[in-house]
Amino acid sequence: MKTNQFIRTTLFFILFGLFGTFSFAKTHNNLIYDTEEVNGVMISQTVYKQDDGILAKYQKYTYEYDDNHRITRNTSYKWSNGTWTKDMCIRHEYIDNSIKTTYYKWDNDKKEYILQPNMTLITENN
Repeated sequence: MKTNQFIRTTLFFILFGLFGTFSFAKTHNNLIYDTEEVNGVMISQTVYKQDDGILAKYQKYTYEYDDNHRITRNTSYKWSNGTWTKDMCIRHEYIDNSIKTTYYKWDNDKKEYILQPNMTLITENN
């Protein structure tokens, strides 16, 4: 009898913990995406954060492509003090069978993107 009670109690706490975890994740990850497309190609995406039923601007991404519809640049912005502020820029360069991806972080003091050399990637297309 004590074993059955222990199993039921343990099962209750496990299920309660799981539902509590899922509920927590849901309430703290309420992101809504609004995508803008032209001719089936995504050119921007605005992310809104939902908090207590109110949508607030959160992040924005813009995308640029080459003639082969390969992404060449994506830029991210953060919503701050009622305006979009630059955050990061990622550039993709297609060279032969490889892609060079460089990351730039916006420097508000210098008013320019600064290369982040430790984040540069070169991947081979085979």
